[in-house]
Amino acid sequence: MKALIIDPSRSYRQLLCSVLTDNGFDTVEVATFQEALTAGQHDTYELICMSVVLPDGDSHELVARIRVGEMNRATPVLMLTGNYSHDVLEKAFALGVTELFRKDDFTNFESYVENFANHLNTHVGTGGRILYVEDTMSTALVTAQLLEEDGHRVRHFTQAEEALADFSKNDYDIVLTDVLLEGELTGASLARAIRLHKDDRKSRIPMVAISAFSDNARRLELFRSGINDYVQKPILGEELLARVNNLVQTQLLLHQLDTQQKRLERIALLDQLTGLYNRHFFMEAISKSISQANRQEHKLSLLVIDIDHFKQVNDTHGHATGDIVLSEFAVLLRENSRAGDVVARYGGEEFVIILDHCDRDQAKEKAEKIRFSLENLHPSGLEITASFGVSTLEPGEDFTQLFSRADKAVYLAKQNGRNRVEVG
Repeated sequence: MKALIIDPSRSYRQLLCSVLTDNGFDTVEVATFQEALTAGQHDTYELICMSVVLPDGDSHELVARIRVGEMNRATPVLMLTGNYSHDVLEKAFALGVTELFRKDDFTNFESYVENFANHLNTHVGTGGRILYVEDTMSTALVTAQLLEEDGHRVRHFTQAEEALADFSKNDYDIVLTDVLLEGELTGASLARAIRLHKDDRKSRIPMVAISAFSDNARRLELFRSGINDYVQKPILGEELLARVNNLVQTQLLLHQLDTQQKRLERIALLDQLTGLYNRHFFMEAISKSISQANRQEHKLSLLVIDIDHFKQVNDTHGHATGDIVLSEFAVLLRENSRAGDVVARYGGEEFVIILDHCDRDQAKEKAEKIRFSLENLHPSGLEITASFGVSTLEPGEDFTQLFSRADKAVYLAKQNGRNRVEVG
């Protein structure tokens, strides 16, 4: 399964990518209208996820232009917006968008993707995606027809070199290969190359070898190369289908288990409202970061951020509005963070950021940038600010000392009028 992500924010693309990959999708990420147009017109996707706001074009026009082509005419398009309204919804649906989600309602988006992935995996009958390598065309045509009539989707190649290149770009549930092939690579060579693939999920794919050879030594060598099963020519159709179907069903079940495991791991590490790391993950990460910083003698800073007057937001506007404020602030934090930064919701309206290889002045500058961005964010039309505490690790210092100084700096920021940065 392949998904296209279109969003100008690198951090938000990463967030979408993590959800999609956890549900079994390979992702292609682009940031602009033109990049998305090229991607949408030159490849087929099972799902397209895109932002309403693009830097170089209109997202609704992009949907219309993608829908014109044959490749993604029926592909579901999920649009994400930070400015949800009935007018935006109506315009999106009129131009072919499948669903519109609030960027601050990430749980709803996650549920859709999970259900959609389950639908794809369970509504393809008993069939699977088969990569078939056979250089005798008469045999290939008969075998491919047999498999397709049983509900499988077959892609055929005569050379292992071509099949291997295609295997790296596309997803399959099983590989079916003859042993002697056109070109330099044999079926055994293909099996060894697949088992060494850098993508662990791809390297575990089940493989069936087909050959007219019947000697035990050759069979043993094929199994050593990594095949899971062996079918001797001339092929008995019912036997081939039974072997293929058993392996495909096992592969689909393993895929579902893998998806569920990744989902559980994600739930254990992330805050479900904001999609940021949770307090448990933060505590593990900060401990490792401090040990590494002390050992390698490099700078490490910590930001502690507390949203000002958040209780009043909940009391005056309701908890639903408060959740929107937290979610939109989380997106802002991601957009203003580096790939290696650890951004977490520590609890309630309090957030923390681990800034590795970052000194006191750089950390203060980062905090000021986030503070200014929040001033201009206006989630749900509200004026929201926050108080920031900065601390930088001293030689031999532990977490308690580092966090205490940042936390005291937050308290000082609130005492001094809020919406400010203090250094501890």
